[in-house]
Amino acid sequence: MIKNILVCTNSLNSNDNTIQAAAKYAVKNNACLTGLYIKVDLINRYYTSEAISVQLTNSILEDEKQYERAAEEQFNKITENIGCNTAWHCINEGTELIHLMFYTDLIFMSYLLNIEGKLPGGSDLSGPGFINNLLLETGRPIVVIPEGWTKDNFGQKIIFGWNESRESARAMHEALPLMQQAEKVDIVTINETNNDRGDLAHSMNISTYLSRHGITCQLHIDQTNKQTPKIGQVILAQADENNSDLIVIGGYGHSHIREVIFGGVTRYLIKNTNIPLMLAH
Repeated sequence: MIKNILVCTNSLNSNDNTIQAAAKYAVKNNACLTGLYIKVDLINRYYTSEAISVQLTNSILEDEKQYERAAEEQFNKITENIGCNTAWHCINEGTELIHLMFYTDLIFMSYLLNIEGKLPGGSDLSGPGFINNLLLETGRPIVVIPEGWTKDNFGQKIIFGWNESRESARAMHEALPLMQQAEKVDIVTINETNNDRGDLAHSMNISTYLSRHGITCQLHIDQTNKQTPKIGQVILAQADENNSDLIVIGGYGHSHIREVIFGGVTRYLIKNTNIPLMLAH
């Protein structure tokens, strides 16, 4: 049951529909939506290599206050119009931010194609690196809303990427409330080699499990090839073919070395999806 939702509000981009999506989902679930503004230490982050004047320091701090006020005004305007129960937090990036996120059921974040000029100081709070870090550090599921997503709702037709791993199982359990509300869930299993008997057995297990939870689902067993060598490409192709409005996957299942796992399927989908993406780790 989802009752506490958090949405990052730093983006002031007019093409970013993340707050709207989060607010509508909160109303649908009778949940409280917390708007979160992350205070970035712009002075230490961007000016550590050179001395800066008191005047420039004061100007940077005043800009940060203006960003914060604008974000809160935008959050209040959108949520009041939609009519959801809300709270507001302004918090510094770092350990305190991670701890706050432990107390939420679902986190909404933006993904902006070109961050510069859309966030304070061109900071990376809507980039893959920051999304990756929060996913791994908080253990909480994240819904990434891509720039330009304008539909009223999401999660009616779900693509669920399944590979019988711990991360996939975690994503499945975190996404059960969304799947139970969906019209249809398409389970996609993708392999680099052909093993019809094993693939079918694995897929039957997951489809039986979801069916017992009252979820209408359908199996798709795919294989990568020369035309679609990436698993992420196959998932996006299936999402397009099924007119899906949400992709659910387990994030980072092949390595514990972050420099390695930031590549691969998860990063590819974050950067290339044009529909919402739910990640769990």
